[in-house]
Amino acid sequence: MSEEKKLELTDKEINWLAKQDFLRRQFARFFRTSAIRGMLERDNHSTAGFLAGFCEAKLDKITTLPRDREIAKQIYEKANAVLMPDLNFPVVSCKPGMEKEFQKLIEANTRDAYSAAAIKGTMFIMKALDDGKTPEEAFDKNEELDALGLTRAMGACAASIIVSYHARGEEFRVWWNKRWQLGDEGDKANESDGLLNPSVMSMKE
Repeated sequence: MSEEKKLELTDKEINWLAKQDFLRRQFARFFRTSAIRGMLERDNHSTAGFLAGFCEAKLDKITTLPRDREIAKQIYEKANAVLMPDLNFPVVSCKPGMEKEFQKLIEANTRDAYSAAAIKGTMFIMKALDDGKTPEEAFDKNEELDALGLTRAMGACAASIIVSYHARGEEFRVWWNKRWQLGDEGDKANESDGLLNPSVMSMKE
């Protein structure tokens, strides 16, 4: 097993993070460099994920100053490299005639760690379907998928790809909608060729 990658920041990068108002509000008014070093030491991987998200948001703001943008980009790229999953995907089948489009989708969505993890999860589900597993077995009883720790939003992305590109996509869609429905919205989605997104659903009182 390869050694887990760790996020390592320079003093300049840590000092910059300690001065960010958002982080000071999130953790404490007197947020110090020692707190950042402690976060990196205690839970490096989770801290990398948090900082990747923070820096990506910073880069998306048009008001971010050039000097801040440069440092945010450096930290984001380091954190993304730490979070990036192994891109050795299983070989899976695709609907006939859609192979090139499917390959382009994979290539376009394996450039950042979040998207790459969603794609890898998609491949694990599709491989299980190829092997004759039921949709439930492919999604809910898939040890390789569980190890990735996908969010509901990532799962929804995977489901959308499977429905579009896998030969058993319609079967998976019908099961997926039943899997996540809280009332009858899954049945309605199945009647209209829709696909539920569990990341935006919540229990009603």
